[in-house]
Amino acid sequence: MRRLYSVLLAAVSLAACDFAPTLDIDTPAFDDGLVLNTVLFADSTARVRVTRARDPYGAQTTTTGYFGFEVEPGATVTLTRDGGPPEALAFVSRQCVQGYDYTTNEPVQVECGFYASAAPVAGGAAYTLRAAVPGRPAVEASVRVPARVPVAATREDGTPVDGQRTDRITLRFRDPAGDANSYGLDALLAVENTQFQYCDERGCRDSTYTYRYVGQTSFTTVDPILLAGLRGIPGGSSFVTFTDRLFDGQERAFTIEARVYDTGPDGSSTTRRSVRLIAFDRPLVEAYEQAYFSLGLDNPFQEPFDPTSNVRGGYGLVGAAAITEIDLGDV
Repeated sequence: MRRLYSVLLAAVSLAACDFAPTLDIDTPAFDDGLVLNTVLFADSTARVRVTRARDPYGAQTTTTGYFGFEVEPGATVTLTRDGGPPEALAFVSRQCVQGYDYTTNEPVQVECGFYASAAPVAGGAAYTLRAAVPGRPAVEASVRVPARVPVAATREDGTPVDGQRTDRITLRFRDPAGDANSYGLDALLAVENTQFQYCDERGCRDSTYTYRYVGQTSFTTVDPILLAGLRGIPGGSSFVTFTDRLFDGQERAFTIEARVYDTGPDGSSTTRRSVRLIAFDRPLVEAYEQAYFSLGLDNPFQEPFDPTSNVRGGYGLVGAAAITEIDLGDV
């Protein structure tokens, strides 16, 4: 009996022990340096976001459930074109709702401003962006902004079927020779809808209200260069990236087919179609392809995601692009 009691006591003692496996891992060293994020668009003023990096392994406290980023309104930000004198960018203060405090249900506003240039960015020019705050090393990035590419585009209307039709859009342009150029292509619809009667719980009454919307529309293509960049064209896509590897320095036509719904005969709704060709610098298109086509999704620490950064001494991405938009008229 004493032996049985001893065995039971030993079993109870073992059950009380915690045999769960544990790992003691040293997290990587972290520097809360500055983060530069912007895209310099040809012929537009620069808008630069300067924030402070957040330790992904550190303790985080928040009452909103949303982890924002600390904007640096006291930074000195300059933009230098082709080695000339730097332009000091002015801080534009803005307040954004970060979330709602779940203890009070009140909105939490944070500084989400940006630094803006007075002069527009010049296509074809090289720029260096530099930012610094007192007591910290400066960070900088250099890019060359593509020039706008002249584009000719045409539209052939398809036959309406069940209230919709498929338009055939062809655009033609010449690729600048000598560079490894990257492009993006999308089709847009600008919809304006006028309502002549407004109804709510109190009934209906005459009231003119105009709703405007501009957005991408899905398209398909059989072009082999576009197909290589679409990653799943059979069901359609709203945006494609591609390179000039197969037509460097040559003129080439690209054709897509995009759907559109009839606007109706009463004139209450109008739809206007356009197509855009976007010339990218390579770091920007690499970041886009990583963000949208890798298995990392929104998690930068999930393999095989390897975020692109061209900021020296800090974090983030400074990209460059030039947009050529062709208006194809009312649908």
